[in-house]
Amino acid sequence: HLSDRTLSVSGTLKKVKEELQGYPFSYCNACYLVNLAHVKSIEGYSLKVDQVTLSVSHPRKKRFLEEFNSYLEDNA
Repeated sequence: HLSDRTLSVSGTLKKVKEELQGYPFSYCNACYLVNLAHVKSIEGYSLKVDQVTLSVSHPRKKRFLEEFNSYLEDNA
């Protein structure tokens, strides 16, 4: 999803993540690749990206939070 439209691409999220190398994207679970610049809040196992609430999986939460904190530190 973009702020003004939705894009559809074929392939795996892993492939998309590779193509976005160098940009602040992280998995919050197996279904979502999130642009960390658009995360508005994180509470428990949920995060808000713009007006959408997404689930953070238990196995991915620690790494997601590490990547998000690193992003915040680099962009403070």
